[in-house]
Amino acid sequence: MCFDGAGYEHLQCSADGGLVSTLVKDVIIGYIPAFIVAFILDVFVVGKVAKEIAHKLVKENDPMIKKIMFISFFMVTGMVLFMSFYGAVLHVGFSSELTMAYLSAIGKNFIVALPLQIILVGPLTRFIFVKITPATA
Repeated sequence: MCFDGAGYEHLQCSADGGLVSTLVKDVIIGYIPAFIVAFILDVFVVGKVAKEIAHKLVKENDPMIKKIMFISFFMVTGMVLFMSFYGAVLHVGFSSELTMAYLSAIGKNFIVALPLQIILVGPLTRFIFVKITPATA
């Protein structure tokens, strides 16, 4: 095993004992395709469906926070269902373990994603968006 300058352990080392970073390879192989799949699902599938469902359940004169919570809930639910399947297939393939891996991933991802969206990501995104976009009258 090799250690980089910051003390992080890496499993791949070259024959002469030097460090061979796998970070770039791991990002290209794992993160970039997952990001592309998530982006396409978010923009073209889940986002549209979540907004349709939320607008059917929320009245026009309801408080803005209620609209935000409904959209957030349905967005998180849809993305968790799709991306948990993506992750389960990536890790166990189309094997007999897929159903259990998928169900396990849904539970874990939903528990993390919903509070993160409601408490941190959503409010931070709205704050930044309000600061960088001009107010419309």
